[in-house]
Amino acid sequence: MATGSNGGGAGRLGEIQAIITVLDQLEGQAEANGLKLAANLIGAASRAIADEISEQRAHDRVWVIAQGRVFDA
Repeated sequence: MATGSNGGGAGRLGEIQAIITVLDQLEGQAEANGLKLAANLIGAASRAIADEISEQRAHDRVWVIAQGRVFDA
């Protein structure tokens, strides 16, 4: 069973980046073994997580700007 902190911030982002790295490695292994469907599905999962991070960062920036601050979140 996986355990970890439920907190946000840099630690959580590091954990998410680690998951993306593992998915990318699995995608490469699946492709190397001729498992094209599996490679596509794993790659899609990795890209979906990366997109979610980008959307969250954009949302956080908009929220900070809306609060009248100029710096990036």
